[in-house]
Amino acid sequence: MDKIILNHEHCELTTIEQYISFLNEPRFAADFINVYNMVSDSSFMGEYISIDKNKFRIYPNSSFNPLIYRGENKIYKNFIPSFLRIDINSIEHAIEWIKKQEFIELIKISPYNTYLTSKDNLSILDCSFDIDLEAIAQHYEFATNYLDFSTDMLISMFFAYTQCIEPGNYIPIEDFSKYNPVLYVGDIKKIFQETDKEKFKIIGFQPASRPTIQKALAFEFDDVKNDFISKFIKIELPKSTYMSIGIFEHFQRGKALFPKDLQTEFSKRIRDKYIISEYINLYCEKFKKNIKDVQNKLINEGYEITNRKTVWSQNDYNFMNYEIKDYLLPWMYQNIGYRKTSKSI
Repeated sequence: MDKIILNHEHCELTTIEQYISFLNEPRFAADFINVYNMVSDSSFMGEYISIDKNKFRIYPNSSFNPLIYRGENKIYKNFIPSFLRIDINSIEHAIEWIKKQEFIELIKISPYNTYLTSKDNLSILDCSFDIDLEAIAQHYEFATNYLDFSTDMLISMFFAYTQCIEPGNYIPIEDFSKYNPVLYVGDIKKIFQETDKEKFKIIGFQPASRPTIQKALAFEFDDVKNDFISKFIKIELPKSTYMSIGIFEHFQRGKALFPKDLQTEFSKRIRDKYIISEYINLYCEKFKKNIKDVQNKLINEGYEITNRKTVWSQNDYNFMNYEIKDYLLPWMYQNIGYRKTSKSI
């Protein structure tokens, strides 16, 4: 199987708003039937959702459960995305943005993006797959304005009970003198009604292992002054070594959530001490910075400024095409479902 083309005359995919309205109240979160007597197929791992007239994404939920989760290993006053934690006047700000941009441009020319976004290869009720390149970069440790959540409570608890020692490498917390594991629980129906809907991002299934496995959703922020955290119930978790080691082992010492793939390999290469001059110009234009000043600071930090970009090899292309046709598309066909509504005639 190398294509998925599903079309039904006079039908269309449910919108985000429709999907959210179908979800149950939190006290009925575990039910596979909702107040409209709609029944959800428990064998599916996600659902195709229309995000605009011609695009779809895959919501990572197999039921009418409205709950979403976020785990943090310390208690903070606000939810702040990784890129907004960096001082805009620091050279780290430039490095993080430029490295993320290089990664995004690399994924953009891969078959993961070019093949799967083509309606000739993947079309659900005349909608094409909308891939979120920013979200993929976020999941491979590049700083973004996205804040991650999951529809899976245990996955979020993993992040509450571990500490990151390097990108993609986590260890269980054993000394809780500096840590306070906490789980935030939110009702997506309520949040969707009370916040800017444009900031809500369905991440879910992407042509990358991490956001798919982590059943990810995200909210996008462009400033640190928000009260988004107030819309969640905060549950302080036990400071327990048994809990931290137990959940760490449950996810195969982190390997179940951070499998090795091409994106992991190339994200590490991009982290090397070089900077592409083209992206320095883009950064300075976007953030109104002086190019020579930024270049000098990068050189002082030990970065080589170059025009050589990281590229995929022919073997990489062969592997990606194999993975798409022999794994990703068959997996989607077997594990992702959809509801449809009648199209106006």
